[in-house]
Amino acid sequence: MTCWRSRHRARLLLIGLAAAVPVACASEVTSPATASVTATSLANTTEPATTSAAHTTTTTTPRVDAHFEPACHDQVNERDPAGASDDPAFETLTVVGDHPALDIGLPTAVSGDNAATGAPIAGAVRIPGGLLVTIAAPSTGWFPGGMVAAVDLDGVVRWVRCIRDGLTGPVVAPLEANPDRVLLGTSRSDGGTISYSWDVVSLADGNTLGSLDDLVADARLRDAAASNRQLILAERGVAVFAPQSDHVFDVSVDGLLRVDLDTWTLSTTTVPPEFDGHPAGELQLALGTDGSLLRMGHLLDSQLRVPQSVEVNGTWNTDENLRRSVWGPVVDAWYDGPPRLASWDATGVVRWSSDIRFPGREGFMYGRSGDVEVAVSCGPADDVSPCPDERLVGVDAETGGELWSLPGWRIVGPMNDGIAYVTDSVDVMVGEQPTGWFILDTQTGRLADGPSWSGLETFRTGCCGEYDYRHTAVLGGILVAVSGQTMRVWFPATLTPATTTTVTLV
Repeated sequence: MTCWRSRHRARLLLIGLAAAVPVACASEVTSPATASVTATSLANTTEPATTSAAHTTTTTTPRVDAHFEPACHDQVNERDPAGASDDPAFETLTVVGDHPALDIGLPTAVSGDNAATGAPIAGAVRIPGGLLVTIAAPSTGWFPGGMVAAVDLDGVVRWVRCIRDGLTGPVVAPLEANPDRVLLGTSRSDGGTISYSWDVVSLADGNTLGSLDDLVADARLRDAAASNRQLILAERGVAVFAPQSDHVFDVSVDGLLRVDLDTWTLSTTTVPPEFDGHPAGELQLALGTDGSLLRMGHLLDSQLRVPQSVEVNGTWNTDENLRRSVWGPVVDAWYDGPPRLASWDATGVVRWSSDIRFPGREGFMYGRSGDVEVAVSCGPADDVSPCPDERLVGVDAETGGELWSLPGWRIVGPMNDGIAYVTDSVDVMVGEQPTGWFILDTQTGRLADGPSWSGLETFRTGCCGEYDYRHTAVLGGILVAVSGQTMRVWFPATLTPATTTTVTLV
C-alpha cells in the first residue's frame, strides 16, 4: 500500500519546510502503541538502520576507504563582529532576487567497492548573521564523517568543524532567541549498538564549550533520565532525550531529559505511564503551544493523530480541555478511506473534511501558507489519467471552504506568508516539462504578473529518496535550495547583492 505522511509545519528532519513535503511510506501507523519515532534534526545523517517497534540495529558496515573529496579541514575565520547583521526583511517569505545571493559548493561523497561517487546529504538552519550548514554521507553507501559550517550572510565562512563519526544533527534555539551556542550530536556504532554524544559548540568560532554530560552534572541531575542521549524531539529550541530505542521502559525508574536551548536549562520528567513495558522507540512526542510536552498517538477508531496526554509538573494529564488549550486544530490528510484533507481538534473531533481527491502518486499533496491550505485535487477517476482534471485549490484552514481553483498540473515549491512558488501548467501525459517558476498569491489563487525564475530544478523538492539530495527550505525570507552538490541561497529581492558570491567550505 502506498500512503503519504506530511512533513507539515516543522521538519524535517532535514529542514524546516514551510510547505508540506509528503513522502512515501509503507503503511500508516494505526495505534499509539506502534507510533514511529520522529526526531526533528537538520539532516538524516546517522547510520542507515532498520527500525521496528522493538529495536534499532545497524545494517551497513562503512568501508574504511570511503571519504569526501575534497577532504574536510577545520578552519576559523576570525571576524569582529562575526557575520553580517540581520535585516527584518529576512523574516518573511516574499519575492526573491533574480539570482542566488550565495552559491555553496558541496563535496563529493566517495564510497563503495567501486569508489562510487555522489552528492552528500546537506541542509541548513538560520543562526544570527548567517546559516549553519551540515554535510553528511548519503544513505546509500553511508560512511561516518561530515562537516558543520557557519556561513555568514555575506558569504564569508565563519568556521568549519569536521565530524569524524556519524552526524546526528545540530539543535539550535530559534533565531529570535539570539542563540550563541548549538547542541551538536554525533553517533558511533559498535557491534550493532549505536551510541550518541552531544557537544555544546560556540556559534562564534565553532569551538567546544562543553558537553551535554557537563550540563547534566552542572544541573545536578541524578536520576535515570540524566543518562539519556537519544534525541526523540527537537522543536522550537526544545530537545528531549530518551533511552536507546530498544530499551524497555520501567516507568518507576525511567524518565525523559529535556533541554531548553533558549536558556540552556535542563530538567527531567516522567515517562507516560501507559508506556510501561514498551520500547522507548515507540514513544512519540510534540511540543504544545505553551512549551509543554505532548504524548502523541493515533486514535484507534479514526486514525487521527492527536495529543493523548500533556506533561504538567512531571505528571501526564489526559484532560480534554487541557489538551485543547495547548494544541490548536490542525489541517492534515485523513486516511479513513481515500486520503482527503480534513481538520480536527486535540481530542479528535473533526471540524471539517473536504471532497478533495488526492492524486494516486507520490510527491506534493498539500501545504500551508498563511491561513490557506494549498492542495492538489483530481476529478473523478477514469482509465486515461491517474489524475483527471488536475488543479490546485486553496482551502480556508478554518472552515474548509474552497477559496479558489487553478486548473492544470504544476509543481509546487516553497510556500509561506501568503505566497507559493509554483511552475507553469503542462500536460505531463504527453511529456511536457515546466519551464519556470512563478509567484502564486495563496489568498486569491492568482499568478503574479511580475518576476519569474527559469529552470525546472530551481526550487523543486524531490520526494521519497530523492528528497535527500534535492530540496528547498524556507528559512524566514531566505530560500535554501539543495540540488546535488550545490546549495544555492536566495535572499529577498531587496537584499540580493549585484552578483552571486561563491562559497567554498573546504
